[in-house]
Amino acid sequence: LIKVNIAGDVISDPAGVHGRRAEAGVHPAWGIHGAIHGHRADANCIVHTHTTDGITFTGLGLRELLPINQEAMGFNNTLSYHKYSTTPYMDGVVPELAVSLGPANRALIMEAHGLLTVGSTAAEAVILMAFLNE
Repeated sequence: LIKVNIAGDVISDPAGVHGRRAEAGVHPAWGIHGAIHGHRADANCIVHTHTTDGITFTGLGLRELLPINQEAMGFNNTLSYHKYSTTPYMDGVVPELAVSLGPANRALIMEAHGLLTVGSTAAEAVILMAFLNE
C-alpha cells in the first residue's frame, strides 16, 4: 500500500514498491487514482484490480451486470463504465475517468483494463471490490 498526497507525490511506501516501479516523483497509478481523488471528496480509498475474472469480464465489452445474484444486485443501476485509454491526467481538466464514474457511483468497469471501486473507508472499497469481482 502506497500513500500519496493529492499531487500524487509518494509520502509513504513501507514496502519500497514505488522505488521498483517508477523512476521518481509521481507513481504511474496516479493517473487513474488522481483522476478520482481530485474530483470526488468521498473517495478516501480507491481499489483498482486486474484479476483474471475482472480482466475477462472487462475484455468482453460488457457494460453492466445482470441482477441475477446477490453480489450483482448490489450494483444494480449504480455501476459505471469507462472506455479505458491511456490519456494522461492533466491539471485543470476533469478527467474522462472521473466523468465516467460520476458523482455518486462507487464501482467502475474499465473496458479491457480492470475493475475499480471507491469507498469512504478502505473497508468499504475493499468489500465493494470483493463483491464486484464475484
